Amino acid sequence: MTLRRTDDAVVELGPGPLVVLLHGWAMSPGALSPFAASIGSGGTWVFPGGPVELADGLRGWWAVDEAARTQSRARGPRDLAAARPEGLDAARRRLAELLDELCERHPGRPLVLGGFSQGGMLACDHALRGARPVDGLAILSGSRLAYDEWLPAMPRLRGTPVLVAHGREDPDLALAGAERLADDLQAAGARVDRVVFDGGHAIPLAAWRGVRRLVRAVASPPP
Repeated sequence: MTLRRTDDAVVELGPGPLVVLLHGWAMSPGALSPFAASIGSGGTWVFPGGPVELADGLRGWWAVDEAARTQSRARGPRDLAAARPEGLDAARRRLAELLDELCERHPGRPLVLGGFSQGGMLACDHALRGARPVDGLAILSGSRLAYDEWLPAMPRLRGTPVLVAHGREDPDLALAGAERLADDLQAAGARVDRVVFDGGHAIPLAAWRGVRRLVRAVASPPP
């Protein structure tokens, strides 16, 4: 798979890690790209587009049943630990191909993978079940997925810095699910940075500061 510059945003900021951030459901691929320079950590930042094409240039990583989602949200924020989206495996394969291509273009650079909402779930799924290891992981307003498969794979992130950021008032994805994910990753040996912020399903300044800490931790790991 080749990066398509019309769909994917790439921000070159000089030496540093390769940072790949995945958008959420019904977002444009480059929606998060303006924040790359403001992080102030250098590196190459890539904001790829998901395979599901929606109206007005928006995208997703797998299809979402909006009616079922609305019905579920009416009962309160969701924890998707038991869910297995139909397109998850295909999205993981697509992401793996992209990461292979990017790492070939930028050999020797540490890899930071992350994303918002659906993108954060896919990033975590790859970190736990994909072939290519990551040097840092950011889960921004995400949830657990296919947790019976994620949980036994968590020791592979032992020693890896992981950011888990979530809003207290998130109306879509439950804070409790994100906290359980952070607990289990930490118990498995990951170096978890928890950011719980006032607000909903979003990426506020506190979360971006967490991303900056993560990228800098990967760029300059402790001895």
